[in-house]
Amino acid sequence: MSGRVVVLGGSGFLGSHLCDQLLARDDEVVCVDNFSTGRRANVAHLADHAGFALVEADISAGIPVDGSVSGVFWQWGARAPATAWNSPTATAPGS
Repeated sequence: MSGRVVVLGGSGFLGSHLCDQLLARDDEVVCVDNFSTGRRANVAHLADHAGFALVEADISAGIPVDGSVSGVFWQWGARAPATAWNSPTATAPGS
């Protein structure tokens, strides 16, 4: 089964691997990230994939994805517990 899937935080370590796997099973993937903790390099290899779209956005202002989707994965996570503890507003969604 293939569908259109949104991966929030898709440029992070886990999110980027999830994007890889979803594309491998023929899903269309919309990766949404503000790059506060993720890296463009993690999804750079997907840039030319016909089923991949990268949207730079802060989801606290809404999720800028038009049309229907079959699923949404939220893969946001601080790089390390110490990072979140020492700077909670810098690593929290929407900051």
